Amino acid sequence: DLHLSIRRQRQMCIRDRYKIVEFAKTQIGKPYVYGATGNNSFDCSSFVQYVFKKTLGITIPRVSAEQSIFKPKLHNNIKKGDLLFFETLEKGRISHVGMYIGNRQFIHASSKSKRVTVSQFAGFYQEKFRWAVSII
Repeated sequence: DLHLSIRRQRQMCIRDRYKIVEFAKTQIGKPYVYGATGNNSFDCSSFVQYVFKKTLGITIPRVSAEQSIFKPKLHNNIKKGDLLFFETLEKGRISHVGMYIGNRQFIHASSKSKRVTVSQFAGFYQEKFRWAVSII
């Protein structure tokens, strides 16, 4: 039955989004190191890459600029687990990525905080936000 199948797919997607966010939260406090590729330390793009690979086996590009064009751009209807892209360096290109976790918050490997942390999607980050991408 098609209706049942669509509902089951939606439930799986919600479960996957929950799994991604919960696993990402277990990484809070791990150090930010520019160019690091995971397990014990991350930069912003290797952090989200690691989370998707580890939780769902999904491979996404390594750097934030490539991740930002990996799937269609979203400007609204952003859901938990979606990637948020920022232009933080005033160079006219995407230079930072984080993962939306709900309640106007996102988790990211922050060069400023020197670790994986949760930040408010407000102020500086809201101003520098360009678009989101839904991987699943």
